[in-house]
Amino acid sequence: MKGHKPDEEIREPFKWYKTTGQGQTKWELIKHNVGEYSPSVEEQDQDPNSLLNFYRDFIKFRLNDDVMKYGDIVPFDTIPLAASFIRDYKGEKRLIIVNIREENILIDKDLVVKMDLIK
Repeated sequence: MKGHKPDEEIREPFKWYKTTGQGQTKWELIKHNVGEYSPSVEEQDQDPNSLLNFYRDFIKFRLNDDVMKYGDIVPFDTIPLAASFIRDYKGEKRLIIVNIREENILIDKDLVVKMDLIK
């Protein structure tokens, strides 16, 4: 998509295959989504720990859990460099913590107590 924006290369073709394959978009060369940290769908399909498979698993979890599907989103920003929030539905809660760092984080078990105090 061309236009007058601060970043003309804001969108690139989606990377379906490691090299090339049927249906791979070729309207523009991939310039930024390259290298070790930009696996294609083809590669991520084979890795049970890939970001793609994480999203697939999380979507399945959400679709099969009423709290996750219908619950209100309540901010719960107590963990540095982690995305965290609470889903609350009919008095039942889920604490969601997503680690956005490369290294593991420790979660304090008292967070569950703090979560229950939130109305």
